Order: sequence, then structure tokens, then C-alpha cells
Amino acid sequence: MRESFKDCFAELCADRSGNAIMEASKEVGYGEVVANLYSIRNMMEELVGPKNTKLMTQLLDAYSHKQALDTQAAYEQGMRDGLRLTKIMGGACL
Repeated sequence: MRESFKDCFAELCADRSGNAIMEASKEVGYGEVVANLYSIRNMMEELVGPKNTKLMTQLLDAYSHKQALDTQAAYEQGMRDGLRLTKIMGGACL
């Protein structure tokens, strides 16, 4: 079954993001940031209580989804810019 360009592009973006995250995780400060993130999340869960934890999770999921869409839009714009530059330069980069 052939995938649409949009599906293939979304998969490429996910792969590239995953690779970037894997590389970042090797850096020393990344572990500290992740530990701090989880610590803050746990404190927030204690503050809002079990009844509102689901609402907080929905908020975080929505924020993560927005970040993914922003990243995809930026990546797509970069691809368009690269294609346009190649066209301007007469395909010399190919």
C-alpha cells in the first residue's frame, strides 16, 4: 500500500526528531533536565490532587501535540526553503 507524501513526511519528521532526542540524551545536561521535569510534574500532581491529574495530563498532551505540529511546520518550511534555494541556484546543489 502506498503512503501519501504527507504520511511519509510525517514519518520522516518523527524519525529525525527521534534521532535528535537520542543524540541530546547523550549530553550531560539532558538527564538533569529530564529529572527536573519529572520532579516538577510530581509536585504539580500533588498540588492538583488525583481528581485533576487527568485534566493536567490532557493539558500536557495538548501542549506536546502543539509542539509536534510547530516542529513539523518549521521542518516543512525548511524543506521548502531548501527546494527554493536549489531552484534559484539552478540545481547546482544536486
